[in-house]
Amino acid sequence: MPRLTIILKKIKQTKWWVEEGPGSCFLFDYIMKTFTQAEKIIRYPTLREMITVTKDNINLEITPYDEKRDNFFYIYKHELKQTGYFKNLLKNWAPLRRALLKLNQIIINGLHHYSTHQLTSLLKKFTQTSFSAVIYGAFIECVDPFSEEELPKFQARYRLQNQTAQNYFASLATPTRRSFLTQEKIDFLKLCLGEITAGRYCRNYYWINTNYRESMDFSRQLLRQKIKRELSNTGRSKIKTAIKKTIQAENNLISQKRKIITKLRLTSADKTLFKLLALFGQSIDIRKESMLRQTYSRDKLAQEISRRLSLDINIVRAMRDEEAIKILKGGKIDLEKIRSRNKIYAVYYTPRGETEFYGQAALAIYNTWLKTIKSAQIKGIVASAPVKKLAGKVSVVMDVNRENFQSGTILVTSMTRPEFMPLMRRAKAVITDEGGVTCHAAIISRELGIPCIIGTKNATQMLKNGDKIELDLQSGIIKIIR
Repeated sequence: MPRLTIILKKIKQTKWWVEEGPGSCFLFDYIMKTFTQAEKIIRYPTLREMITVTKDNINLEITPYDEKRDNFFYIYKHELKQTGYFKNLLKNWAPLRRALLKLNQIIINGLHHYSTHQLTSLLKKFTQTSFSAVIYGAFIECVDPFSEEELPKFQARYRLQNQTAQNYFASLATPTRRSFLTQEKIDFLKLCLGEITAGRYCRNYYWINTNYRESMDFSRQLLRQKIKRELSNTGRSKIKTAIKKTIQAENNLISQKRKIITKLRLTSADKTLFKLLALFGQSIDIRKESMLRQTYSRDKLAQEISRRLSLDINIVRAMRDEEAIKILKGGKIDLEKIRSRNKIYAVYYTPRGETEFYGQAALAIYNTWLKTIKSAQIKGIVASAPVKKLAGKVSVVMDVNRENFQSGTILVTSMTRPEFMPLMRRAKAVITDEGGVTCHAAIISRELGIPCIIGTKNATQMLKNGDKIELDLQSGIIKIIR
């Protein structure tokens, strides 16, 4: 395996695609392993290397930009030759997701009555099935770097103004299938109106606020407070209107696509491209829902191991699968080393295996990456522009469950996830480090009608809570005006 000096050199010389958010080893390590193994499905060298750094329970996922983009080009090239190529790649994915749903149900039904041997076997089976399913999600993620590069080419190809190109590209690439987040939004609004019960809502969405550090359970009391707040702030009449608008927007998307295709006279290759991008977007949505369910269940396994072995839950969450299995079998593991992962910890992954780094070595990896993204300018892709310019104060939020957000401020984060929805509804605008024009932040911001700039790479590092900034929603440039 490469020495630390070689890895530091690679970080400096490589263009990286970065995702960041709350994370604990037990809930994300097995996912990271799948990225360098995805060629088993795609039959093309996917990611030859990737790096994760966990610092103070925030996980940084660093993957080679060019390799992710090239994976999409490979699939697109084959889709042009053979319609249905991408769908065929995914043919064995659905049975694995169904198997996971069954295991999820077993876990959430309760584990107290399981013997330690049965619990160990369940963890092994769940890990193996999860790994097999998540491999599909690993290569699906390659679409974001491609769309980031393709947008300016699309604009030039059809001689479009900047914002028009972004709107057209986003509409053409957006899936027409309803996302799980849109369905959750509709169901929550119906819950507020009394059209569905709290029991039904909780059964369907008990996992919705989970992240890769910990599971978050619904409290009926908190849910009642959330409903009361929605009714107070919005009112029944506006809630009904919001449901109708959401459904109407889905119907409008289909006609929008047809009009754009006709107006631009899209080439055959571009028609294939946008159908493929929409399929990728749909698959990413399916993956996200499945991952949240899996992560919730994995954390329930961690909680049971913690209870059974009288271990601090944060130590269990810092374990890798093989360590959790070993300790359940009565073996000895290095608890001090595991505990230190909650402070600073890095892993270098390749198809051949992983190398771990602790302490100063892990910190060197983190600091070297940090230097590569710090620059004088903050600039990204404009994903939503209801106005030309906007000014406001910044709220940087990396973990919704542990950091406060001030209503009416500009939300700055690495990338938005389902648990960010309540914050986005109260935000003046949204800025993210990562994401393409069809990412979660872009789609939801357009739906909410608020400004959004994505893919800045460095906003969370350059901006601080309370900074006053100005967003130029034509150029994508963000200025600190203090």
